[in-house]
Amino acid sequence: RGGFLGWYTPLVLDGFREASTDREWQRQRVADLKTYPYLERAAAYALEYLPEDQVSEYPAVNFVVFNDSRGYTPLIMGITGDDTPPPAQLECLRAQGLDQHFPFVIYMAHESFHMYRGLVQEVTLPEQNHPDYAILWTLDQMVNEGIGDLINRKRLYHGDGCLAESERGMSLQHEQRAQPATIRIMDQILSELADTPELSDLLGRQFQGFIPQSGHPTGFYMANLIEEELGSEQIKNVVRNPFRFFALYNRAAVQNGGAPMLSDKAMAFLESLERRYVGN
Repeated sequence: RGGFLGWYTPLVLDGFREASTDREWQRQRVADLKTYPYLERAAAYALEYLPEDQVSEYPAVNFVVFNDSRGYTPLIMGITGDDTPPPAQLECLRAQGLDQHFPFVIYMAHESFHMYRGLVQEVTLPEQNHPDYAILWTLDQMVNEGIGDLINRKRLYHGDGCLAESERGMSLQHEQRAQPATIRIMDQILSELADTPELSDLLGRQFQGFIPQSGHPTGFYMANLIEEELGSEQIKNVVRNPFRFFALYNRAAVQNGGAPMLSDKAMAFLESLERRYVGN
């Protein structure tokens, strides 16, 4: 628990500090929640990367004082400090036909995507003490967060996103430059797992520790390459199957010509996992 509390506790404390200094904004956000169609719009954005054409219901949401959010059922959406875009960025949003609510809407859409994706399971994860758990969890997280980040991070912080030139936007773009190296090392670990399956527990946990930020940056790099090279419709076909997602990434990398590919040995290992944990 020490590691978990080490990063979780500051999120809680910082959330309360920010909430205590932005009460008027917080009251306005609560008022907006009663009138603005956040859930309807968030669900629509989430469905852009899911095979479902529509949802039977919108997600239940707990809005809490917390500097983070979670795609649970119900959703956990943090409401703390003022997130109103600065004037220049707000003008940019309006020029794109959007409004000041857009950043929060697509953040909620990211978490809604996690919730809707989790309603239908294709991969059956083993118990947490199973030797394969860490590797399977990490692979699935890369897909879950990577595709989720196409919904919000890509629209805001990359390309013509209105926050692309912000400090966070520049940081996220810089982070992407490191992902080809991460994928090449990931390929080596997966290849080692193919050669030494008796070390799946140890190497799996090392793999889990190596992939940064629960899969966000590496998964986004892969998902974005797929979208750019093959289109978002292809993502819908593999959204709940990480093994098919990695195979689709390899197709996109071939078409791109410059992105790193996963080796035949690594892909054979992933295919062996798929046979054991998909549809069984």
